[in-house]
Amino acid sequence: MLPTLGQALVDCKIEHEGSEKIIKFLDMPGQLKLRYTWMKTIIKPNGLIYMIDLSAPERFEEARDEFFKFAEKHFDENAQDPIPQDTYMQVFLNKIDLVDDFKTKLPNLKKDILKMFKFDKYWKNFEIIPISTKTGEGIDVSIKKFIPKLLSL
Repeated sequence: MLPTLGQALVDCKIEHEGSEKIIKFLDMPGQLKLRYTWMKTIIKPNGLIYMIDLSAPERFEEARDEFFKFAEKHFDENAQDPIPQDTYMQVFLNKIDLVDDFKTKLPNLKKDILKMFKFDKYWKNFEIIPISTKTGEGIDVSIKKFIPKLLSL
């Protein structure tokens, strides 16, 4: 997978219970110079994915601060167009292929990320999922959890 170089809106056709459903995905860029689109875009998503780069722990605070800015703008009850707190969110811990002894570190890493990012403050319905966009590891787990939640709406 390549980094998002701008917003990308993608329609995916899914067969579900004998009928075809269309799920829209809006991919928002993570690069600093493109993050302004997070605040300008008013979205009412059925689901969210927030990606954290595990290969750059020195940038966790920056990622957390950007998440807080986004959350305060879109998830505060007093926001202009708030996103409901029960919106399903997956937090991707990306680049697990670059972390030595990842499986041993996973329980503490999840706990540390949850404490730092306080996802439970904004969401009632989220999961932290380790993935590698390079190797594809964890993507199938994500899809198996994400798609049924979206289709049940």
